[in-house]
Amino acid sequence: MSLTNGKKRTILVVDDEEPIRFMLSEALQEQGYTVVLASSAEEGITRLGQQRIDVILTDLHLQGLSGLDLLRLVRDHSYDAPVILMTAYSSVYSVETAARYGAYGYLAKPFELPAVWDLVRRACACVRPSATDRATRATTRG
Repeated sequence: MSLTNGKKRTILVVDDEEPIRFMLSEALQEQGYTVVLASSAEEGITRLGQQRIDVILTDLHLQGLSGLDLLRLVRDHSYDAPVILMTAYSSVYSVETAARYGAYGYLAKPFELPAVWDLVRRACACVRPSATDRATRATTRG
């Protein structure tokens, strides 16, 4: 089970292609993650408001708002989940822009699942516990 500080991690997968969402969901669940799916950046933003998300894995090119737009909104609202961008249309500009806006990582499609697992695992390792998680640990320590 993919636990950090004793808690199962939740990954938000945002992609407008259903087969990609399904494949990533299945693969990440097999690794022990809880997976939340969204077919657009707008839906992803809604999901962020509904529950704690530890890592965001989003396609760069989406209908409506792009993955970069989602990254900017996440950072503008001080949401500290690492954001990993995926794209089949990689360019120097998109990589530089993603880095400038604080993307944790970048995956070029098609990708191998072990590369996804490794990047998500490393992103989860750098997730800071929420105030609720810290309070719970302090209480259980005595």
